[in-house]
Amino acid sequence: MQSRNLFRVRTAEHFVEDDGFLRLFGPTALDFFDPDDMWGRTRIIRSARGGGKTSILRIFSPRSLLAVAALSKDPKVAPIFEKLCSLGALGSDRSVKVMGVMLSMFSNYPIIEQLGLDKRMQDALFFSMVASKIAIAALRSACELKRLEFPAGLGDILVGRPDDPNIPAAIPVPCSGKDLYEWASKTERRVHDTIEGGAGGEKGYAGIAGHETLAILRVVQSSNMRHEGAPVAPRTLVMLDDVDKLTSSQRANLSQTLADLRVPGVWMAERLEALRADELLAPNGTRGREYAQPVTLERFWRRNPSKFKSLLREISDKRAAPPGEYDGNAFSANLDDSLGQDSKGVWDDILHEQRSRVTERFGKMLKYRELIGGMDDGPDPVAGAVKWKSLELAITRENKTGQTRLNEDMPLDRGQFLAAMPPLRVVSRYLVATKYKIPYCYGFDDLCTLSSSNVQQFLGLASGLFDDMMAAKMLDGDRRITAVRQDKKLRTAADERWEEIVQTIDCPGLERFLDNMAEFCTAQTLLPGAPYLGVTGIAISAHDQRVLQQQSTKGTNPRYVALANVLSTCFGHNILEPNPDFKQGQRGSKHLVVYMNRLLCLRYGLPLQYGGWREKTLETLCGFMERGRRTAGKEGVPHPLEAAA
Repeated sequence: MQSRNLFRVRTAEHFVEDDGFLRLFGPTALDFFDPDDMWGRTRIIRSARGGGKTSILRIFSPRSLLAVAALSKDPKVAPIFEKLCSLGALGSDRSVKVMGVMLSMFSNYPIIEQLGLDKRMQDALFFSMVASKIAIAALRSACELKRLEFPAGLGDILVGRPDDPNIPAAIPVPCSGKDLYEWASKTERRVHDTIEGGAGGEKGYAGIAGHETLAILRVVQSSNMRHEGAPVAPRTLVMLDDVDKLTSSQRANLSQTLADLRVPGVWMAERLEALRADELLAPNGTRGREYAQPVTLERFWRRNPSKFKSLLREISDKRAAPPGEYDGNAFSANLDDSLGQDSKGVWDDILHEQRSRVTERFGKMLKYRELIGGMDDGPDPVAGAVKWKSLELAITRENKTGQTRLNEDMPLDRGQFLAAMPPLRVVSRYLVATKYKIPYCYGFDDLCTLSSSNVQQFLGLASGLFDDMMAAKMLDGDRRITAVRQDKKLRTAADERWEEIVQTIDCPGLERFLDNMAEFCTAQTLLPGAPYLGVTGIAISAHDQRVLQQQSTKGTNPRYVALANVLSTCFGHNILEPNPDFKQGQRGSKHLVVYMNRLLCLRYGLPLQYGGWREKTLETLCGFMERGRRTAGKEGVPHPLEAAA
């Protein structure tokens, strides 16, 4: 019996032991890497909070790589070992191929800009601090890979001097690892002393001058760090986490410096919320020679939903498995994906009503008689009701085409007609649930969709469901959670997410925008015949997108500036999901398509499927932001769907 809910352990930092971290890590998280283009250039990894950035970096740390190699036969770790071998981080002989140097930028760097120093002094302090921390982190990694005590074993590490005339003379290379460590420690102390001296600390500049760049990155490359005559590892990977904690000017300065250095194997991870509005509103960038295309994790998963589902299955089944066991269905298989026998009499009545509705409307028309007569309900009354609703929509659409047939009473081609129905079943399921107020969100597929491509959002939803699984196991030995119970729990989570947004995000107009966007999407979704198969998004033309991006920096139109702020805030916190460079039509006109977070779709009573969106002008979107709110919080938001008791 599982005694601890591991779904509540959301981030890699909370795992002290490496084997505990590894046994819950999903190797599919690394699928966005291209083995042929992951080591040679600077790479930026972005996501909203909880996207999994730190976990991805941590897997390449020396301790994690050594642990993966040692546990390569463990059923929970073997897939990770195979994945890291395919990426070139480990060898098939369990050798470590990369020296990962992980450094968090969550420190007192922003204080430097508050001291009133000139730009030259600020840069020297900033880069000196970063350089000293990179040097110490690299030496620690070298000791870990070679299983040396740190810092006692640094005398066994030799650091060469790169063939680069721009290496600052103050860095004492060639030298031992101990000498480099002493230099880095002394430099860090000088930086802190200068910071403590405030605006009067310019006298300390002489002790840190010459570090306006990050030449230390060349020093810690694998070819320069050796142990017993051989490189510590075939390659070095420097991973800078929490770059979002820097100021915007420090972020820009760091990025430009790395581009100028062109040092291979540097990764930066940052939250989307740290980006400026013009960055968040920009179309997809182009790949440069110095930088690989930035990776936004949520965007990658949205484009690869099957991979995201596989990742969530990996991490959830590992967390739900009893201690010391591995069960590939420990979580997902315990979520009922149909209403089954719950309140079966009620579901039968719904099926009967939906069947009767179609028969009465179209059963007397000769061309539909054979089609309707051949329909079967199937074993599941709710699925049967959805089938009949899909048939109703298909017939309604066929009637609206206006096409003239030689013989209107001739029966339709049954096979051809039925083949056109599957796309209608998704929206039909939503419409049936809406009309009859029955549970709508249940099963592992719906749970993955509700996660909106964010791992932490998934873990938050799954944790509540797993609490119920553990309680059910104690009561009657069966972990399975009914569809009715799932729907109720997930709606509660949707309300909690809304309250979190209201209480923690200060952005004028944001709540009004979401309310009015949801009202518009609902009206479009419920149009007779469901012409758009459910609408949960809006689109902005490429021209209007450029206007917003420009306004976010120039600020000549206050209404557009406010709109840019609302949209960029929503993008940064995964409240709205941006899909840039979306092409429509034969001419391929580009749009920025913006979908609502799926959990908010549940809160507003919207369908969960993607695909439906309508283009809107900037003036209309400003209206969304400015019109009076329909609600005053969650109390005023009636759910179109109410879970059965």
